[in-house]
Amino acid sequence: MSEPEIFLYFGGYDFSVQRNENEFYENVSIKGNIIDTEHFSSFTNIKLDILNFNDTDKATNFIIDKVSLKKNQLGIVNSYYLSFDAVNYKKNNGSHIIIIEKYDEHTKSFIASDQRYTQEHITLNDLVVALTSNNNTDVELINLLYDERPDVQKIRGNIPIILNKNAEKNVSNCTKEFGKLKALLEQMNNSDAFYRSLSFYELMRSIKSVDGPISSKNYLIKSEYINNPLLIELLEKANRKWERLCLDLYKAHSTDEPLHFKDSIEVLEELEYSFHDAMISYL
Repeated sequence: MSEPEIFLYFGGYDFSVQRNENEFYENVSIKGNIIDTEHFSSFTNIKLDILNFNDTDKATNFIIDKVSLKKNQLGIVNSYYLSFDAVNYKKNNGSHIIIIEKYDEHTKSFIASDQRYTQEHITLNDLVVALTSNNNTDVELINLLYDERPDVQKIRGNIPIILNKNAEKNVSNCTKEFGKLKALLEQMNNSDAFYRSLSFYELMRSIKSVDGPISSKNYLIKSEYINNPLLIELLEKANRKWERLCLDLYKAHSTDEPLHFKDSIEVLEELEYSFHDAMISYL
């Protein structure tokens, strides 16, 4: 089992509502693919050390130095710009883990793999684009830290149990995050019309972003990692409701009117629960 394959099985993606405390108005963002590093570590005894680089030259030099020592490097990319990914390239936005294995100075290219492709070539320039297209320009690299070599066979045997636990955790998380969202939308409605309009626009932008719930679900649908018809149907229904909420937010932003959100949020919440319940049954 490859390192990114382990990450895919055990990492999990969490729905998250976040308020930007530095703004003078209610600036709220919604993300659909927050990686739960603690959940990953608790079941594998492998810690995830996430490194952020705002300088691409430093990031690429770090990668080259590491692979020159015959050590692999994990990176978070946007699959839309991953040139060797025939399923997603120029078709499907989504945060994705790859493992970078070698560098060829002569051709200025890397050898990289993921759970679908093995030892594919990608140029240095293409890799930089893929690494810097996850809703910000920072490069995110991941190191796996462990005290003793993981028992791969034991991890393999526990895959269904741990995925099930992850889905159960996400059901519980939905209650908390939708509660936060409803409270923050109420605060937006009660704020000054100008700032309320700004809040609605920024929230709509975050929902439609690469890290937002729509892109995250589209990635699951289009990347062909899920082949269960019921799960696909629930994901598609949820996305239609998220799109509807975006239209309502834009309308409220354009007209400076409060947002009537309670019914649509309740439907969305129910769909999120249904998806995770179906995932538990499927597993």
